[in-house]
Amino acid sequence: MRAYTLRGIDDKLYRVVRERSRSAGKSMNRFMLEIIACGAGVIAEARQSGAVKREGADKLFGCLSGADREYYRKTLADQRKIDPEMWS
Repeated sequence: MRAYTLRGIDDKLYRVVRERSRSAGKSMNRFMLEIIACGAGVIAEARQSGAVKREGADKLFGCLSGADREYYRKTLADQRKIDPEMWS
């Protein structure tokens, strides 16, 4: 495996990546590897090498485009909300 240093990451990007990696329960390194592999179109190869681990709906659908990913993210977030009235 190779190592690479990314320069020029501004504070906003750092905060977003940090927050999203935490919410996904992943290290920032793992999360960024997935973003890079997805953007480069090599997600399948990255999974085979063990650099990227399949999780959630990604097991079924692979890497989604930006618009599709956002649509499914919002849809799944709505479905994951707990209705307290149903559990009382």
